[in-house]
Amino acid sequence: MGLVPSKVAVRRGLSLGVAMALLVGLAACQRASLRKAADTAKPAVSASPAVPGPPMTLAVTPVNATRDVRPAVPVVVTAANGRLTGVKLTTTKGTAVPGTTNPEGTRWTSAATLAYGTGYSLTAEAVDSHNKVKTTASAFTTVTPRRLVYPDMSPLAGETVGVGMPIIINWSRDVPDRAAAERLLKVTTDKPVVGTWSWISSHEVHYRPQVYWPAYTHVTVDIGVGRADLGSGVYGETGRRIAFTVGSSVISKVSNATKTLTVYQNGVPIRSMPVSMGRSAMPTSAGINVVLVKFDQKFFDSASFGLPRDAPGGYYTKVYWDTKFTFGGEYVHAAPWSVSQQGHRNVSHGCINVSTSNAKWFYYLSKRGDIVQVIGTERAVRRGDGYTDWNVPWATYLAGSALH
Repeated sequence: MGLVPSKVAVRRGLSLGVAMALLVGLAACQRASLRKAADTAKPAVSASPAVPGPPMTLAVTPVNATRDVRPAVPVVVTAANGRLTGVKLTTTKGTAVPGTTNPEGTRWTSAATLAYGTGYSLTAEAVDSHNKVKTTASAFTTVTPRRLVYPDMSPLAGETVGVGMPIIINWSRDVPDRAAAERLLKVTTDKPVVGTWSWISSHEVHYRPQVYWPAYTHVTVDIGVGRADLGSGVYGETGRRIAFTVGSSVISKVSNATKTLTVYQNGVPIRSMPVSMGRSAMPTSAGINVVLVKFDQKFFDSASFGLPRDAPGGYYTKVYWDTKFTFGGEYVHAAPWSVSQQGHRNVSHGCINVSTSNAKWFYYLSKRGDIVQVIGTERAVRRGDGYTDWNVPWATYLAGSALH
């Protein structure tokens, strides 16, 4: 039979167990407190000091005190490691010059061409990422040209011309640096065109396509020489933009062999007429001629080409429906006096004689730039006696460019 513990013994055992548990818990609390104290006692790790970024700088072109600045070159202000907050450019008389700033605020560019021989002052301000402000200033003077050159152009603005019309720029004086001028000439078309500029002289430059203009083409010519340096102290007075239209294709072919003029419109023959051209002593100019101008009536004077009015064959008479195609004075015109020879024999002084009705029809059809191609006469058209660009081989014409 086993022994049963007394109640006193049981109570003693319980008391001892509780005491031991309290001691274990107290020891654990003390260890936790010691760890917390140790952690609290550890020194804090300090952050590394911030490294300053590169300094903000401002730059102005042209630099301060520059003289003979080219007016066509924009004024530029740039900010590095900062953002522009204001730029002011004025003439010495206080006239403001507008400008634009890029979205990042790091570059300002003048938006107007400067004047010749004028002093300018510029101030600029910028701020960096620490709100530190920096300012700069510049003063400069633009060049005073030795001479100015102005461009006159054909065709005229808004004109409708034929497929053979070259673009012609006549400068008011010689251009020393042709390449500099040509770089500033731009031709834009709404149909594909391969063309080139070709210099006739230092004061005249032409543009033509490799083949005739496509009919119904819209053309814009930008002559961007305003305030531009064209060499040797010569500057462009002003730039120009001129737009014109190429109309229908009208090409007339005049055959000496058959004594006929055949008109093709947009490639389709629409009329053929008998003609009498220049007699052998005064032949009509063979080659690709271009309509220059036309008159519904005009006095023709033989003295204009050296034949006195009172000499045999001389004349001074009113002639109707005159379409001119050489500077020397060759026309398609009404010649009722030679109707019986038309289609058979050449009797004129170089013009193309047709009947009055045919001359009137041709006059109303024709426009500047239309082609009058004369085939098989005794004399070729002289270069420059009209718009003779199409008689120059393409390789030769291309070589006339200052950029080739």
